[in-house]
Amino acid sequence: MPVRIRIDPDIEIAPDRPVDVEVGSVRLQGFRGTITTDKAASVIRIRQEGSSLEVVAPLENVTFPDFSMDSFSVEGAAFTIEPNVTAANASLALRGFRGTVTLGRAGALLEGNVTELRTSIGGREWQLK
Repeated sequence: MPVRIRIDPDIEIAPDRPVDVEVGSVRLQGFRGTITTDKAASVIRIRQEGSSLEVVAPLENVTFPDFSMDSFSVEGAAFTIEPNVTAANASLALRGFRGTVTLGRAGALLEGNVTELRTSIGGREWQLK
């Protein structure tokens, strides 16, 4: 099912297969590892799996155009599931995400498809498959 989700807090994501990363005019091809945002320090950390290589860049828009992850979740997060679900302190879990991820000062934007979406907002839980 198609989704467009904005997430506000710092996040850590890891693709389940190699992806390309675009940071401004720099493109990293075949990246596999973890990507972490740190809004307090205004940086993004990109760590290559199985290596000591870490790229630390200013937290500007970083795009992952063909991103996939089997699962992703956040707790106590502020997020919007467009067009009309907004939460200030809730949980969100995705399965089978495939699409584009953009990270920046405004948080994360996930645009693509998921096989399952679960959330808990104000004690109410719901799930879409």
